[in-house]
Amino acid sequence: MSNLFKALVLSTAVFLVPSQASQSATPSRSLCNPSAFQHSGNHRSNLRLNDIRNRRRDSQQPYDSLDKLYQLAPQAQQELALILERSAGHSHCESVIADVKSPARAETKVATELNHQAAELTDLVRASIIADSPEQLVQAYEQLEQQAELVAVKNRFAEPGPSGYRDLKVLVTLPQSGLIAEVQLHLRSIYELKNGPDHQRYQQIQKIERLAQGESRPLNQHESATIAQLREQSQQDYHFAWLPYHDPLLAA
Repeated sequence: MSNLFKALVLSTAVFLVPSQASQSATPSRSLCNPSAFQHSGNHRSNLRLNDIRNRRRDSQQPYDSLDKLYQLAPQAQQELALILERSAGHSHCESVIADVKSPARAETKVATELNHQAAELTDLVRASIIADSPEQLVQAYEQLEQQAELVAVKNRFAEPGPSGYRDLKVLVTLPQSGLIAEVQLHLRSIYELKNGPDHQRYQQIQKIERLAQGESRPLNQHESATIAQLREQSQQDYHFAWLPYHDPLLAA
């Protein structure tokens, strides 16, 4: 896409603001024969995708002990892999099973974000489903709902993040281990942006902010301008990553 075309689209677009972190696990991939992007059904599927409603129930793990959760984590990861193989396979998507969250990261999150409540750690076991169209993503979601109990849904297609980042985050209860696992459903171009250029920008922003915090000072003018520029780039990139799914005519 030419710079001139981007400029023309940007001049009429309403942007949403920047990025968030991606999970830093080494994933194992299961390719389920993703089909080509189908323009004819895309707009209809996109409306269905927006209609998936947020839901929230009690999403605590059955145990408040990290040791017990880690004992069950390998079984839970295998359960999740089988569930996603069926869910993604039926919808011709790709499933990506992440490594179990490392004990060091889990302990830090429980201590700093979860008020020392290990039962609140719902992403110890996690995975992604990657779709090539909104229609595929909705089908994968419907299959997932049949395979496991959904306890929470956050639809960031209907309500995007400030950067314009979009996904569908689901917490499921695994039927055998009883653990809660996290599944993120992505559209491919947004997933690749999140785990590539945008993650690099996130790391740059973190480095700048941590330097200022370590020196017990506010951000200087140059640092603030750099962060603003990085966030603006994320905003633009997520806009163009979403555009083909949102408007099939521009994807042709």
